[in-house]
Amino acid sequence: MVISRHKSNLISFFCIYDFLVLQEIGYEFDIKHNIESLCKNNYENCDTHIKECVLMTIKNFDEIKSIITANLVNWTYKRVSLINKAILFLSIAEYKYVGNIDKAIVIDNAVNFAKKYSDPDDYKFINGLLDKVL
Repeated sequence: MVISRHKSNLISFFCIYDFLVLQEIGYEFDIKHNIESLCKNNYENCDTHIKECVLMTIKNFDEIKSIITANLVNWTYKRVSLINKAILFLSIAEYKYVGNIDKAIVIDNAVNFAKKYSDPDDYKFINGLLDKVL
């Protein structure tokens, strides 16, 4: 299934959000099932970019969490909303582990997601943090 990069990032964002929610409440996360559900397709036919972003996020979860935590100023990791964490995890994973994408594009996508799905001024936080770590 070939879809636009924006759509694949949106599905990846939702999938990573699901992962964070389930992790927080102590439930298992089934990557294949979640991706299939969001793509409305068999895992094998789902967009490769989605699979890479989600898998690289989960595989490198502890490292990405450390990057985020180390760059928070006057803030703690626990205080960051799950939506903002999902945006940050996706952006860092896509840039550092999936690769082949410009920093400005990653930040622009993250800011747009924050403007649409997060609190009104959270996009500034996302923009500042990603500008430091990417």
